Amino acid sequence: MQIAAKQYIKCRRAFTLVELILVVGTIGMVTGALVGVIGNSTRDYEFGSDRSTLFQDGQAVLDQMVRTLRQAKAFAAVSPSTDQAGYITYTSVDDVSEQFKLNTQTGELEYGQPASLSALTGNVSSLTFTCYDTDAVALTGAVEPNDIKSVQIEITLTGTQNTVTLTGRVYCPKDITSVYVWTPDSSGNEHHVEVNADFSQRDPNIKCNLTVAQGQVNNAFDFSEGWLELPPIINRGLTSYTFTCWVLLYKRDGTTYIIFQQLGPKGRSVMYRGKSTNKLYTWLNKHRLETSEAVFDATDQWYHIALVVDIVNKTGIWYVDGKKVKTKSNAGSNKYSTGGFHLGAHKFRAPQWNGRIDDVRMYDVVLSQSDIKDVMAGGEVGSPLGWWKLDVIIRDSTILE
Repeated sequence: MQIAAKQYIKCRRAFTLVELILVVGTIGMVTGALVGVIGNSTRDYEFGSDRSTLFQDGQAVLDQMVRTLRQAKAFAAVSPSTDQAGYITYTSVDDVSEQFKLNTQTGELEYGQPASLSALTGNVSSLTFTCYDTDAVALTGAVEPNDIKSVQIEITLTGTQNTVTLTGRVYCPKDITSVYVWTPDSSGNEHHVEVNADFSQRDPNIKCNLTVAQGQVNNAFDFSEGWLELPPIINRGLTSYTFTCWVLLYKRDGTTYIIFQQLGPKGRSVMYRGKSTNKLYTWLNKHRLETSEAVFDATDQWYHIALVVDIVNKTGIWYVDGKKVKTKSNAGSNKYSTGGFHLGAHKFRAPQWNGRIDDVRMYDVVLSQSDIKDVMAGGEVGSPLGWWKLDVIIRDSTILE
């Protein structure tokens, strides 16, 4: 007799009401969280995109303003610093009257000849120009163009979710086109002689003891018996910068020789040759940056040197003949004088540079190694704040050789 196998049926119990409520609640919370994350991500993207667009548009027009105004021959009129709808009128490099102006009705920054302005960008909520005199004191009220030493530009753009403010600095054209020569007379008395950009002397009765010699690019200045005072066209405490030049040393001895020195109570040596190491040095606040190897291995030989300082990333780089020879990170803060510069001498006039200097350039940007090599090759790289080719000294229409 066969006994039938028992059939066991597994009981599948349904969700209780409590469990169902928990499941539905959990799904709701997860869905809500996902919706919140997606919503936040969308808002973050829109916020970041709006800010990025404003910054790019603002930086592009600010760079154009700075480049254009640096090349201007003269400033004609500038709005008071309190005017949020600012304007600046100037004589262009082509001897044409031009203007930058904020159109408050359209929110557009306009540029061109005053009678036919064109829009550069929109979303501009304010444009101000703050002018400074030779003592770096802000000028208030109506500004007389002849009193202007430099102009700070501030542009504010307002988008759907962001407001971005950018600033730039321009130095008065008249100060970029003149330098001073410190030079002794036959009795040893020193004279402060103002000269033009082509180094034609404004006072023909005082002899300039700087002489013209064979240079690396063309001619060069011999700094054995004189030096130059360059205008304060850059504030090393507020902006990154690049200084480049060709140098030739007559002799190597136990003397410190100055190439660049900033003036003023807090002025530091920008480029100098160590008295016993033949290395190049600079001061970045309290930090000294030196080349990792001797530079002046031979006398009467030209070397191209460049100092690049990035104050945002706090780095300093030395280049010699286009080669990166030293990099210093965490170079410290930059608290410097806003004075001008001596080329070829200390701010106390001694020690001087014992040799020649050629093709001096100052930039307020960080140049790359490729840029440095192009400068070394004599190329026109970017828009230097100052460029002194040191080719000729002219007095009474006569070139002094």
